[in-house]
Amino acid sequence: ENSEGYVTFKVQVGDTFYIKFNKTTYNMKKIILDHDLGPDCDDSAAIAIVVKAHMKGEINCLAITSCMNTIVSAEAGAAVPHYLGCYDIPFSFNNERRATGMNVRCCGTPSKQYWDRHNPWPTIQLNTPLLRQIFADNGNKRDIIFITTGPLTTVYCLFNSQPDSISPLTGRELFAQNVDWYMVGGGDFDRAIAEYLQKKKSTAFPQKALPCL
Repeated sequence: ENSEGYVTFKVQVGDTFYIKFNKTTYNMKKIILDHDLGPDCDDSAAIAIVVKAHMKGEINCLAITSCMNTIVSAEAGAAVPHYLGCYDIPFSFNNERRATGMNVRCCGTPSKQYWDRHNPWPTIQLNTPLLRQIFADNGNKRDIIFITTGPLTTVYCLFNSQPDSISPLTGRELFAQNVDWYMVGGGDFDRAIAEYLQKKKSTAFPQKALPCL
């Protein structure tokens, strides 16, 4: 940061380039992070990065959701901000997708061990009602960044939601009127994996990407 209030980041993506913005005029970004925490560590790291930025006042994390149909994935994800000392971010999971045994096995034991030592256990909501409420409260400002690190099931289920007591809009309309950027980092699928998923009619990417996009 220089004396004029500008912050410069050096980014290496092929060629080196620089990003500069005025800290005094930068609007705090609203973030929703959707993860599929299970046997790998990328989701835990993503949650930690978002939570630390939220705690520093650099972003406003509106929610951390799990696309997995197992509450233990969300409970394990909720352990990260709790460990870091952050207690004001709502958590939810997707009860509309089939659970996978791998996520249950990988998240269940460490989650139980952590929360048995750090009672009370976290309150875990359901994705679609929570997201509908967040978007309804946001007032159609279209200033939210929605980040997905796993399958697109959370958004798929939200898009299928109909008008209710929360909002007279469909989930697709709420998303379109409130989300400015939709960022997907759900993995790099080669042709063989894509063909396998299509053959199995998997609920994972890329099958669910089509109606979302």
